[in-house]
Amino acid sequence: AHLYREEGDPEAALRWLQGMAGFGTGTGTGTVAALATVEWALLDLSAGRAADGLEKLHRYELAADAPSPPLIAVALQAAEIRLHLLRDDVAKAERVLRTSPWPAASGLAGAAIQVALARSDLELATRRLSLWMGGRSGDDGEIERDMWEAAIAFDAGHRRQALKSAGRVVRAAEERRMFRMFIDAGPAVHRRPANVGGAPPR
Repeated sequence: AHLYREEGDPEAALRWLQGMAGFGTGTGTGTVAALATVEWALLDLSAGRAADGLEKLHRYELAADAPSPPLIAVALQAAEIRLHLLRDDVAKAERVLRTSPWPAASGLAGAAIQVALARSDLELATRRLSLWMGGRSGDDGEIERDMWEAAIAFDAGHRRQALKSAGRVVRAAEERRMFRMFIDAGPAVHRRPANVGGAPPR
């Protein structure tokens, strides 16, 4: 499902998850169920179904008989943060972030910046971006970081810089077929330079 979403095919991801015999819908536990829950929640996010996504996360939390591995726990928290933001509930998103291992967990970097932008706190967003920049390694995470850098520039009124950065991000994402990050970012990015410079790639 993750790979299908990576290539911008949420319909195929949905079909794959539907064949998982209930994993991620509150009836499974363990690592596989946790991973499926993340994918279900992010599909709900991309479809604008915040309540459905949060319900799946809650059902998994109630059913889980042991803590999730750290990387999966981070993915669950990032999904929850973005679902709260989809409902414009910035306070709950911030509360989840405060209980997370951010900034040590780079998987939460984008969500942390998204919370700051939802608060219209460009100084905080820039500070959180600078923490992420310290870990640049030329991998896919750098492209995602550049996407949020463009979003911050757009909100700060630096439209030319934002559009230039957004164009670079879209080209890099197309080359690597990593379209999932645009979907996962949701309206936070779609309303900003990715939308001004053209729709997120499909």
